[in-house]
Amino acid sequence: RRVLNVEHADDGALWSTSPTGIQFHCDDYGPWTRRKGLLINYGKNKALIFGKRPREIPTITLLDTPIEWTDDTRFLGIVFCSTAMDIFRSHSIQLAKKALRVCNVTFAMERFLGDIHPRTGLSIYSVRVDSVLTYGAQIVVVTADSTLRHLEKVQVAFLRRLLHVHKRSMTTVLFSAIRYRRLILAMRYLLHLLAERSSSKLAPFGLDACIELRRLGKRNWLTDIATVLGHLYHPILININELLSPDRVHELITTVDHMWKDELVDIITGSPTTSLLAHRFVLSQASSAVFRPYLDVRIPAHRVALTRALTGTHDLAIERGKWVGLARQWRLCRMCNDDVEDVIHVLFMCNHGAAVQLRQPFLNTTLSSFPALSGLNSPESLFHRMIESKDLTEPTARFVYNMFSLWKSVPLF
Repeated sequence: RRVLNVEHADDGALWSTSPTGIQFHCDDYGPWTRRKGLLINYGKNKALIFGKRPREIPTITLLDTPIEWTDDTRFLGIVFCSTAMDIFRSHSIQLAKKALRVCNVTFAMERFLGDIHPRTGLSIYSVRVDSVLTYGAQIVVVTADSTLRHLEKVQVAFLRRLLHVHKRSMTTVLFSAIRYRRLILAMRYLLHLLAERSSSKLAPFGLDACIELRRLGKRNWLTDIATVLGHLYHPILININELLSPDRVHELITTVDHMWKDELVDIITGSPTTSLLAHRFVLSQASSAVFRPYLDVRIPAHRVALTRALTGTHDLAIERGKWVGLARQWRLCRMCNDDVEDVIHVLFMCNHGAAVQLRQPFLNTTLSSFPALSGLNSPESLFHRMIESKDLTEPTARFVYNMFSLWKSVPLF
């Protein structure tokens, strides 16, 4: 079935494969609008050429008024670009700019309202940022990593400012599955089209057009979905005929939804920077997609200190030494000079007098109130039991803050 024009509210679009064809449609479209009592806003009329441009750009008129040629234009909130290999590149860039403005306005409020709590910040992100970054994802399948990175940069910037971690932090600890969410939204829409394929609605006929384009060796919506599936963390290589099976699409959605979590856990457990987060997975086998108790700490400074300790974004020598190319074995504790200065050493191992004076009262109080913690076989296990306990999260965050403050008072190099 051929669809030569579409109308949605007060927007309309025409297309053809030749200048003569598009002029024929315009000659028919103009009188049709008059018969329907519609007024044309000539200033908003735009024409685009996709593919190779002719030597002479033809003049297309609508009711004897020339239509302006342009490189990109917006239709139903989607920006189409005729000069880039990725016709949705401009759309993604404009989404990123819009989301970044929301991000900047959100954190500008901190000057008037104080620190934004992570739980509140994530609600704002879901409603005001994620909704922008995923707008149109059902039909706009981004296949180019360079285009997708525009969206991911905004996601990382928002979460980085929300958690108060520095620009050198691993982006994995700021992970939000934008590329996976957009793909899942597209495949869910595909399921919707497959369910209505026998109906008289127009949208399902797009699947037939995709199949015909594939037969002609042309890119289309289904091949774009298959391309993105093949570029995932664990590539999924499929034929587009598989995308016409509802059961197979359901299976793919489930696989992709699990894959982003597997990617997150694999990267965290494989990096020494996030060894404390990795220990958490080994210790509790916890899900990677859970709001952690330590993010609910009420005092911002304590919460930030604990978050930085877990994500490796602190000021200790184990991390700062990497910035200047210092070998790990020489990133020694600035207080005792006996061992590598990492989080566990600072909190539980350093025998410097000032550190012991801060540590001992905290441990005495904690172990007397929770004697079961005395049986744990490592400082890492003790630390994680403390931060996962609702009763101990706040005192542990305060302890981490006090210890980091002590270390910060002594120059590193």
